[in-house]
Amino acid sequence: MRLIRPLQILFFIFILQLYACHPSSVPRTNPHTLIVLQLDTTGFYKHPGESNLANIRFLAKKTAVVLRQRLIKMGIEDNNMEFKDTNNLITFKLWQPEADSVDLSRIRKIVQSTFNLGFWETYKAKRVFAFLFEPGNTYEYDSLKSIQSQLFRLLRIQFTIDQNRITREIPENQAALGSAYANDTSQINTLLRKFILPRDMHFLWGKKQKESSDLIELYVAKGTEPALYNPSFLDVHSGPGNEGSGSYEIAFKMDESGALKWKRLTGANLEQFIAMTIDNQVYFCPIVKNEIPNGRCTISGSFTKSEASDFAALLSAGGLPAPLHIVEEKIEK
Repeated sequence: MRLIRPLQILFFIFILQLYACHPSSVPRTNPHTLIVLQLDTTGFYKHPGESNLANIRFLAKKTAVVLRQRLIKMGIEDNNMEFKDTNNLITFKLWQPEADSVDLSRIRKIVQSTFNLGFWETYKAKRVFAFLFEPGNTYEYDSLKSIQSQLFRLLRIQFTIDQNRITREIPENQAALGSAYANDTSQINTLLRKFILPRDMHFLWGKKQKESSDLIELYVAKGTEPALYNPSFLDVHSGPGNEGSGSYEIAFKMDESGALKWKRLTGANLEQFIAMTIDNQVYFCPIVKNEIPNGRCTISGSFTKSEASDFAALLSAGGLPAPLHIVEEKIEK
């Protein structure tokens, strides 16, 4: 009779545990949500000599890793997910005890958000208005007043016309130029191109001020690239905000490299505004009061618990290497 050694027993237990934990080994009898995502690789590979297919496959695998990390941070168990990438398509399956328990609106947002994070140095509104009011500072010399009045009305800026000149009192510490309806942003962009402005002035639109409002704010960054882009984080978490506010906040700590850049950026911009953008859209634009030496930052706003949790998940997992679009979605039984 052959005896089984203790080491063999441990080995068999390990194999059984591995089998039980592997997503593809678990019998799937309950309904699941299937989402097919397509990578937008426009502009990624322009050189004829490159092996585009191999690059796209690598991009898809890298994107699938980020998506898995996001969903784990969101609270979904790893063995309830399955990813398969084929060229520029990523097929994602999600199992839950009940198919109806899947919050598809949150899933759609998590998997489609590119979430590239940038921190920008900015101009204060008063400094920008000094350029907009400068005589002759437009490509259409005879219509400066007309251009100014159109721009200020669209940006909902109160102004007066005194002795045939447009005047406007601007607070010293104001970050946004003004706010406009989303439908008017294209016309405002056209009007701004009529002015002769410094080359490093880069206009950035913000997100909607409130879900119930269509107004968005306009900011002016210094340079065409953020001063700090997609830093890595050692810790990201969400939690209740100020006592009694009922809102939630997100706190994060950057890695050593990001912390050093953050220290330099905040130290060089005391009493100035730094815009935080997600996919080039301004989410926050606080004024810097002190140099921040340890890479820590807290984002406060009117977040609900789930919004703060999803924001932290996206921040922790990082941005996608390429945009994604849902091309198919269904519940399979």
